[in-house]
Amino acid sequence: MLQQLLKLSRSSPTLQNQHLRQIGLDQLILRMLALLICGGLIQRASLQSTKRQSRKAQVMDELSSWIRHNLHHSMQLSDLRRQSGYSERSLRNLFQERFQCGPVQWIRQQRMELARDKLLQADASITITIVAQSVGYQHLSQFSRDFYQTFGQRPSDLLREARRSEIELQA
Repeated sequence: MLQQLLKLSRSSPTLQNQHLRQIGLDQLILRMLALLICGGLIQRASLQSTKRQSRKAQVMDELSSWIRHNLHHSMQLSDLRRQSGYSERSLRNLFQERFQCGPVQWIRQQRMELARDKLLQADASITITIVAQSVGYQHLSQFSRDFYQTFGQRPSDLLREARRSEIELQA
């Protein structure tokens, strides 16, 4: 930049004024001075921001792992708050940023995916009630509604299909 400014200083006064206005020399000088004087502060602030971001990512990794390992329990937003140390509002923002949905929706998605896997791998002794309870649902009707809303298929239909496929594979 300094080399360009030196070249500019050798040009005609009319061109100089026109170019100086275009590049905003006064703003450029102020920015350069700020960087020279406060460069260390800016770098430290940037480093602290990066550390905060990596800390948030670490907390979210730990929290999502904790959630997946505890899907069989009833979970409230207050449980997530206690587990993570973040406020409910911060949790909502973090989940939105990372998963493009709120924490309650994300937990429901995780439960539904786990339930779907369990239904697809179910043996003859597994019932929909057992699967629903194993993913934290206390009411079969709510589980069925959520499952249908998520996959567009009733859990009983998926279980029936999985068992039919298993029989065909054994035959």
